[in-house]
Amino acid sequence: MGSSPQRTPPQRRTPAPGPESPASEPGTGEHLPSSQPDGLEALRGALVKERRLRKAAEVELARLRQQHMSDDEKALQAARAEGRAGAFRAAGLRVAAAEFRALAAGKLANPAAALEVLDLSRFVNDEGEVDLAGLTAVVDKLADALRTDARN
Repeated sequence: MGSSPQRTPPQRRTPAPGPESPASEPGTGEHLPSSQPDGLEALRGALVKERRLRKAAEVELARLRQQHMSDDEKALQAARAEGRAGAFRAAGLRVAAAEFRALAAGKLANPAAALEVLDLSRFVNDEGEVDLAGLTAVVDKLADALRTDARN
């Protein structure tokens, strides 16, 4: 009963990331930040590029899928998209109202009364994202107007 010698798999050597190495190229997802401050900016740039490329690929995929759909499938997809957009917009309006209340706390005496007359849909896009800068500007403008009225 002899035992055969154990074979160990050969170890792979990976090159250190350098200018020629794919690991140092932005967009590969393997780029590590350097100790330099511009390392973070390089990562952000790579992330923006990756998101842009992914979005373009998603649009192309949707276009190709649409080409192969029947009329009923196209109508169903349109109805789903319309419902999804409505849900995102409704959720965005609720978020905008909550953000307005938070921003107005301590600046306006009655934020709820201001909400009753404000059209928050101006601050929510089709994806339900809230324009916080716009809301902040409105709260500041209202607070300034109230301070000016109180002085007079």
